[in-house]
Amino acid sequence: GFCLCRGLGDVYKRQPSEFDRACDLRGLISEDAREQFKSRLRTPGEWVDHYLHFAIDRDGAVIGDVQLRRCDKTMPPGVVHIGLDVGPQYRNQGAATAALELSWIWAQENSYHRLEGSTDVSNLAMKKAFENANWSFEGIQKKLFFANGIGQDYLAFSRTL
Repeated sequence: GFCLCRGLGDVYKRQPSEFDRACDLRGLISEDAREQFKSRLRTPGEWVDHYLHFAIDRDGAVIGDVQLRRCDKTMPPGVVHIGLDVGPQYRNQGAATAALELSWIWAQENSYHRLEGSTDVSNLAMKKAFENANWSFEGIQKKLFFANGIGQDYLAFSRTL
């Protein structure tokens, strides 16, 4: 089965190749970007610089990770934003859906009333994961990000109490 584990930083200390893979999945190429990411993993289970990371574990193997984001300057109390990455060889096997479901359970247990996330409109697998995990579609975020001068539209989803 799937579970979320707080010791993501510990996993990467034991298996440096896993950390490199996680950086590659996120497109973290520069040493500064990799160090900043690593600094967020030094205190497992604790918020660091408005980030909290969990490993996505399937039967004892780390197959991806969840990043929760909470910024008191831009988000109201009780709201958390989610991002997740699943290793390419583990996609389309229910991992993202399970991670979304488990993250919502965690959010409720920790007094959050809203968990929100988004995905590029072209990411049909992640759209399906949100739908399968019973998240509500909230609309399209027009040109949320720019890549090579081109605006990228995102699909917005949430779970709420």
